[in-house]
Amino acid sequence: MVSAPVATVCGCTAPTAGGELAFYGFLVLNRDGEPGVSVIEQAAYAHLIGPMTYRPGQSWLLGTAAQAAQIRWLLDVALLGLLALALAGSLGAAGIFLEQAKALGPLASYRTDARFYRGIAFWNLALPLSVVGVAGALVAALLGRLLINLGKGGTMSLSVLVLGLAVVAASGAGVAIVCGRVAAGQAAAWRPRAD
Repeated sequence: MVSAPVATVCGCTAPTAGGELAFYGFLVLNRDGEPGVSVIEQAAYAHLIGPMTYRPGQSWLLGTAAQAAQIRWLLDVALLGLLALALAGSLGAAGIFLEQAKALGPLASYRTDARFYRGIAFWNLALPLSVVGVAGALVAALLGRLLINLGKGGTMSLSVLVLGLAVVAASGAGVAIVCGRVAAGQAAAWRPRAD
């Protein structure tokens, strides 16, 4: 039984008699622990051309860790992109709403409460942005499932989809509250003018 690390020493490819490249490798059982690994590496560099030394399974573990880190970075960047898109959509819709909010002035003769104007803002801003968020989450789920099926593996995070939907809905609600206040202020300041 070997309790010390096992090291694999592989030589590079070399041409065979038929002109094809062949891969030559050696499996070395190491009973000396970590000092034995450096001795094996020294022997490999002394007698082989361009050797690669590693422990069995080492490349699988390191490759998996690197891939997991890439996925975490991808999710972070995707969430930042989603936040930027939600902010851009909310601010664009708010700009259009506030440009048209002056037209709500004549309604001030009928309704003066701010709740009425907040309702108009929610109907024109929060509701459409929430519907867009739901549609975006559904499209992301469908495309994600398609890519997972095509790649024959992987997972999709439901929490990320729900978080994205919540970000879009919250940005729409926040913009609707602010725009409702501004519209109420503009309606209260409106005075009829002669044509």
